[in-house]
Amino acid sequence: MRSTVKRLALGATALTSALVVGLASPASATPVNLYGLSLSKNAEVSGQYEWRAAGTAGGFTYYAGSFSNAGARDAISGNGLEAVLALEFDTWANGAWTHKNRYASRVNTFDSWTFNYKKNIRVWACDRAVGTTTLKNCSLVY
Repeated sequence: MRSTVKRLALGATALTSALVVGLASPASATPVNLYGLSLSKNAEVSGQYEWRAAGTAGGFTYYAGSFSNAGARDAISGNGLEAVLALEFDTWANGAWTHKNRYASRVNTFDSWTFNYKKNIRVWACDRAVGTTTLKNCSLVY
């Protein structure tokens, strides 16, 4: 009787561990709908973002995924500003994690693309003056 109880307890513990691990690192990516405006409300960012844990590097989990029909639309025409979907993340390359500061990924356009070996991914809705590269009025979308 005691061995049956122990086996049941061990089985329940193993099942619980498997469920927790499964929830912490899903096998398939879940899409997230992106939507946000820059602080000026000039840039309207939208699209879909998916990611999944893909492995470990340098002691940290890295992610792979995709952006689908993601980008920025200029919601206020004629004001001298462009709409920007900006990204910021950490990337694994050459045996080390490095931080990629916020940069313009898509300007007044939409596109789809994939990524790998990234973590701490942030999506921003930003403006920039036409003919410049400086991002301003940024608002965190995701």
